[in-house]
Amino acid sequence: MAATYSIEVWHKDGYVLGDISSFVTNFSWQKTLNDSETLNVSIDMARFGQYLSDIGYANRPYEFLEIGRTDIRIKRNGVYILGANVAQIGYTANNTSVTMAIQCYGYLTYYKYRYFTGDYSGTSQAGILYDIVDKLNAETGGDYGVRQGTEFGTPLARDRSYANKEVKTLFTQMSEVINGVDFRFNADKTLDIWNTATACKGVHRPDVVLEYPLNIKGFSFYRTGSNVSNHVIALGKAPQDGAQPIVEVDDPTSENYLYRRSKLVTYNSVSDTETLTQHANAVLYYTKDIIEIPRITVGDDVLDLSELDVGDTITVKMNGDVALDDIDGDYRIKSIQCKVDQNFGEEVTLNFDDIDINEIIQKQQEAA
Repeated sequence: MAATYSIEVWHKDGYVLGDISSFVTNFSWQKTLNDSETLNVSIDMARFGQYLSDIGYANRPYEFLEIGRTDIRIKRNGVYILGANVAQIGYTANNTSVTMAIQCYGYLTYYKYRYFTGDYSGTSQAGILYDIVDKLNAETGGDYGVRQGTEFGTPLARDRSYANKEVKTLFTQMSEVINGVDFRFNADKTLDIWNTATACKGVHRPDVVLEYPLNIKGFSFYRTGSNVSNHVIALGKAPQDGAQPIVEVDDPTSENYLYRRSKLVTYNSVSDTETLTQHANAVLYYTKDIIEIPRITVGDDVLDLSELDVGDTITVKMNGDVALDDIDGDYRIKSIQCKVDQNFGEEVTLNFDDIDINEIIQKQQEAA
């Protein structure tokens, strides 16, 4: 049974103007963990014009739908699943009709155009983000409507100093440090934050099992050894009166299977051998084995996207050949892409968390 969608147009001041779902020809949306959503909606211009006339906006269409001033909120089976701001409207025509293509981005994207200067000492990381939003809201013309939502997990204090820092990047970087945050801008512009040392966004969903070829429409993945390292050499910071600390760790099982593959890592902020060893072992843990991360597509009525969200962990299994057998386990959803046709039939593509060793090393440096 196809889902039911409502595509609502909202004024910048936070009230609904109308619902355009009845004359949408198709649309797609994407959510990505700790990043901005995207939304693309195509509508028939003639039917849109008639709708504006019916609700009293015939001579003032930009009061109903306008770049930057209008938000679109998507409701699926009665549940709001995302909100986004109108960024661009395109027009294409053939001999019989004109189509409007509305492109929208999630609320995080707004902060790509805002900058912040300020210092924090011993302030919780969620408190820093909420305070920055409040300060930007207080500036002339700067109240974008974002308000504090729910904070999850134990607050973690940090010291931060910003000088004309672009705020979208600031949010992203706070999510990338060790024990940083997960965050979500809800459709109503409340901002939820998870302190990942004790609470990550998402839940384990043992009830959601995607299995090829039973309910998986298509998939892709690569098996490669290009990022494998089973011998890690870690160089630390040399003290003024001593030699540079060096630590080597290896995994004999991986070396026997794949030959020795070495990786040299430098930590300019680490001078003690114990911390250096911990960092080297962490790099070894994530790089010693071949990793296969699938990208999967499912058809209509397989997933309940009113409940399933990025950050959730589900089970994925591949059958039919020995080469597929390693894809059998729990995977955390990093992004959801959904194409919706005129009848609200869905085609859903899931991407899962991958291992970026350079990102891990960066986090180790920042945490030192």
